[in-house]
Amino acid sequence: MAPGERASPGRADPALAGIRAGLLRVLALAGGRLLWAAASLAGAVALIQAMVMLAPGDAIDLLPDAERLRPLLAQEWGLDQPFAQRLWTGVARVATGDLGHSLSYQPGRPVAELLLLGGRSSLGLLLPAMIAAVGGAVGLGWAGLRWGWVRRWVRGLSVIPAFLTSFGLISGINALCWAMMEAGWIARPGWFTLPDAESVLRDALAALVLGWASGTLAGLHRQAELDLQALLSAPFVDAARAIGAPVWPVVARNLLPVTAGMAAAALPAILGGLVVVEKLFLRNGAGAMLWEACRLRDYPLVTGLAVGAAAVVCAGGFGSDLLRLWSDPRLRTP
Repeated sequence: MAPGERASPGRADPALAGIRAGLLRVLALAGGRLLWAAASLAGAVALIQAMVMLAPGDAIDLLPDAERLRPLLAQEWGLDQPFAQRLWTGVARVATGDLGHSLSYQPGRPVAELLLLGGRSSLGLLLPAMIAAVGGAVGLGWAGLRWGWVRRWVRGLSVIPAFLTSFGLISGINALCWAMMEAGWIARPGWFTLPDAESVLRDALAALVLGWASGTLAGLHRQAELDLQALLSAPFVDAARAIGAPVWPVVARNLLPVTAGMAAAALPAILGGLVVVEKLFLRNGAGAMLWEACRLRDYPLVTGLAVGAAAVVCAGGFGSDLLRLWSDPRLRTP
């Protein structure tokens, strides 16, 4: 457009049109991701409800006078209803936010209240574990490009289950500390013996085991190696090298959508590992609560915790998709 010339009503500015098209593209993609997350969560709720209802036994079996109380409690708790009716009622209640009340873990206490209580405790373990998993995979991926033995070491480490890693760390550190105390080299530390006392060391070890021994490190490491290799050979990195600019800021900026996807991929396995790690490290979080709820056959609490975990996974995937759309213009191109 020439200087002083006014745009005609029928002709739009190409820059504004491009911004508008990009925004509509992002909104459409985000809407599709949101619908997929909602459908996934609805399917998870139905599946969890069905699995809980088909599991053998119930909370009444644990009572001393179960046979006498069964008719009354089965009617009160809805355990005498047909499977289809129980499934529909359970899904409908969860859809409205009504998770019910605990039957045997803390009888009468709202499941939503217990879910928030356990979730707050587990969050302090989940976030450091996610950082350890993704950060460790990226760091070891960079090292694997330089030294092949790192890749073999990561694969070997990943096959060790979380419970065995936890037992080995706890036993080894306790034995080493006891030997040093017997030799008079150190005084008794406040955290001794693991994992009885609350301490920063106990929480750090639990986060490390959860992030590195949940079966995801090898996959994340391999993905990080491939992405780093692609980024380091990208044309924009070659251009940065040619003009003498630092390479790592460019790589780190373009690594953001990759790490977001890695975090979303690792989240389900890390959430599942909470059950084992929290029990072994004596942490009172959602994972340990789920263990006890299953043992006590507290099915409303089991359902609430499982639905909460499914919601976290869906939210993590949706957030990762949004971050990738925001940071990678190629995903916004029709």
